[in-house]
Amino acid sequence: MLIKPLLRLPFSNLEELLENNIPCSIYGNSSLDVTIKMAPANTSLGMLNKVAVRHKDLRKLVHGLESGRHAVFTAYLGLLAVMHTTYARKKACSFYLTNDLHVSSRPLTLLFPKGSALRERVNPIITSLRESGIMDFLLRSEVYHAKRCLSQPASAPDTQRALQLSDLYGVFLLYTGCISITCIVFLAELVVGSSKSG
Repeated sequence: MLIKPLLRLPFSNLEELLENNIPCSIYGNSSLDVTIKMAPANTSLGMLNKVAVRHKDLRKLVHGLESGRHAVFTAYLGLLAVMHTTYARKKACSFYLTNDLHVSSRPLTLLFPKGSALRERVNPIITSLRESGIMDFLLRSEVYHAKRCLSQPASAPDTQRALQLSDLYGVFLLYTGCISITCIVFLAELVVGSSKSG
């Protein structure tokens, strides 16, 4: 039997990250950074300003994550990009993810001048690309290594444990019931067979 060791992670949500005073890297002047700066000081996002390390250079941000100097707080698309580049270089996922969701990724937008005729022609194209799954396929094809990190067991809380005898009571009961029915049918066949021959 293979038993995985129970790992105590330093944090599993934003509140625990703040309690442990772990530096958290954020890409500077991104929409997420602006959201954190504008959050009230008494909220979790507002308190993140105390431990935030802002980077304008994505390579420094990823290097700090890989070296274990800080955690990274990013939107989902940024997370996919970080996982893709890290796995492409190291051939391993050397970090874990929390399932804590505080802000959702903002959709990407195209800007047109007011009254532009292009808007009417582009909207149906984008809608059909999104509904047919082509946009998602194109995104996944650019960050294809990220799926390996997302499927790692460390990305979700580990609820596995060693089996105990009480976990098998149902299997034993089913086995005993089937053996009992088999014995009854066998004995019935013997009785019917002996009465016909005798």
